[in-house]
Amino acid sequence: MTEYKIGDTITAKFPPAFQDETVVVGVIREFKGEMICCNQVGTNKPFFCLAEEVINEKPMTEVQRNIAVANSIIDELHKDKPFVLKLGVEQRKHFLLVLGEAKIDFKIIHHANGCDILIEESIVHPLYAVMANYIAKHEKPKNDIDDFIASGEFDKAFKNVFGLPKSVVKSLKEVS
Repeated sequence: MTEYKIGDTITAKFPPAFQDETVVVGVIREFKGEMICCNQVGTNKPFFCLAEEVINEKPMTEVQRNIAVANSIIDELHKDKPFVLKLGVEQRKHFLLVLGEAKIDFKIIHHANGCDILIEESIVHPLYAVMANYIAKHEKPKNDIDDFIASGEFDKAFKNVFGLPKSVVKSLKEVS
């Protein structure tokens, strides 16, 4: 297992208790024995998990963290407006990176624990557009062909299709 540290973003999957399984993305805030204590990305709600409940073995890259924060913000935009979106310190950092040079007129209050953003109806569409465009630009879809080639299955599947002519194979055997 990868060693985690405070500030890492992890994804935890919990088995179903009453409904479907639950998947939560959070930033590690502390360790208590075997428990990993986190704050959920976007909502900043506390949760805890065990290392075996973490489903991303590799720590997330900065772009992956940015995408996680952008997705969590998009998930919050459906709420009745106005409302205050609370972001922790790490979420604020990634939110501002995603926001970049975008010109959206919104109210934000920075404090030691992160920030509070007033979400009003007038900023929902521009904010959604910025978050969605960032995700579309930076999210890399899984490339199954690379896995197929790396596993050796490509070579097995096409061994006879792309083989060298028999005369060339015979000549190569003679040379070696």
